[in-house]
Amino acid sequence: MPEHHRKSPVRRAQEPRVAIHHASLQAIRDALPPHPDARTVTPTGAVAHDTVPPAFLAMVEEYARWVNKHWAQAAQAGRQYDQCAGEWQRLVLYHLTDALTYNILAVDTLAAHLLQQGTDKDLVRRYVQSPDPDRYVTQHALEHLAGLLDP
Repeated sequence: MPEHHRKSPVRRAQEPRVAIHHASLQAIRDALPPHPDARTVTPTGAVAHDTVPPAFLAMVEEYARWVNKHWAQAAQAGRQYDQCAGEWQRLVLYHLTDALTYNILAVDTLAAHLLQQGTDKDLVRRYVQSPDPDRYVTQHALEHLAGLLDP
């Protein structure tokens, strides 16, 4: 029992950091500049889907696999090259930026889709946690969206 009592205060001490962490993430998101190629999306007038298009489900599943793979590779490189700062920095950042690319493309594509469907910009702004709903919409995302939804 004495061991349990020692662990409880540590667990309680960590809880406030979660709130601080989330606030820090929002501050980082708010400070991000719009993509240089950001586009304003005009609603297409297409009927909004009542269900999620299968292509979106497949995209999220596939990208999640790739993101997890790159994070695992970053962790592995971090352990393998912990004694060589140059290699550690190079390899960890390569893998993390690869994971970031998948995340950005998924967010860009889904935000573009919502805006094309005529979803309220305030709602999209909340979903992407950004002061600007068009911040993540790029020409690449629009092309990716067209490819996903092309019959």
